[in-house]
Amino acid sequence: MPTLEQPQKCSGCFACAAACSRHAIAVGKDAEGFAVPVVDETLCIECGACETACAGRLSHLKKPRAAFAFAATSAEVLGSSASGGAFACLAAWWLEHDGVVFAVAEEDERAAFREVRSKNRLAECLGSKYYQASFDDTCIHRVCELLGKGARVLFAGTPCQVAAVSLYVPERNRGGLLLVDLVCQGVPSFDSVAAYREEASRKHGSKLIEHRFRAKDPQRLGRYMTELRFADGAIERSIGGQDSCSRAFMYNLFLRESCYRCDYAGLGRPGDITLGDFWGYSFSGCFRPGATSLMLCNTDKGESMAAELSAWGTLVEADVDAAIAGNIPLRHPVKRPMCRGFAYGLFKAIGYSKAVGMLTWKYALKRLLRKERVGS
Repeated sequence: MPTLEQPQKCSGCFACAAACSRHAIAVGKDAEGFAVPVVDETLCIECGACETACAGRLSHLKKPRAAFAFAATSAEVLGSSASGGAFACLAAWWLEHDGVVFAVAEEDERAAFREVRSKNRLAECLGSKYYQASFDDTCIHRVCELLGKGARVLFAGTPCQVAAVSLYVPERNRGGLLLVDLVCQGVPSFDSVAAYREEASRKHGSKLIEHRFRAKDPQRLGRYMTELRFADGAIERSIGGQDSCSRAFMYNLFLRESCYRCDYAGLGRPGDITLGDFWGYSFSGCFRPGATSLMLCNTDKGESMAAELSAWGTLVEADVDAAIAGNIPLRHPVKRPMCRGFAYGLFKAIGYSKAVGMLTWKYALKRLLRKERVGS
């Protein structure tokens, strides 16, 4: 089985588990804290279904037909969303039309997929989660079950998760399914983020109760902040790489090994719609860098849904090539840093922030040189 024999290729999508009729594959955890498939040899009959599923995830990839820039009209939606609010509006429309949404929310201090049926629960699924959410064959089978009963389902996740869901929905039930894949740079393990959060709690002297990876700076639209809220009511904010967790993500330090060779980092998309940030484009009017969503429509269904969003904000068609140019994960996987092989071992030995500081010394050097130029 490729996902077990070649762990560096495993994305943790658990298509293999969904394919196993003997339920011989369970969710385990490797030394770095990533979810990995574990085979119960007493149940496995070596039928090869898991191998077929692993390879079959790439069978439904589609190239973008159209690209759009989107910015929600609602200031509340823009404030709570990572970019222009496209997912929030898309999901709200889906719920208004009696659909079910599967999206990621943080529960019990970690991220997991949630079955959402009302707008008041949708708010918890907004914003970026910069680590891998819990996902297994249970979620895949639940989506298939609802579609089999005639429900309309919107599933939003990383491309590998979307591909795994797409693989198992019978053709006869696909009419009620809308797949939304996110432009994904890669995912660190929950263990690395948990180490950062524990360190933040110790340093502040109060438990960290909310970690917003990408909060918008109200003083400077388009600039992102890390926002930490503690049990004592205190709030700490830091800009960009000033925060060690954000800096580790910027430098691709703790990503899953498969992310550096991702099969979905390119124009082949598993979803009807691809959502991300719209970077590297000349904006005007209501559009602002950092507060504008990129929407790639990859199917007829995706294009029809894009048209529905025009009532929820400003929707402008853009050149596909120009839209892709501003997003590295739509062109190729991110580069694996030379230090990746010992990054996890280092932070476990000396602590998260110290390890990130050592591994991103170029960042500190750049800040120092910038200060000297300003002061001269």
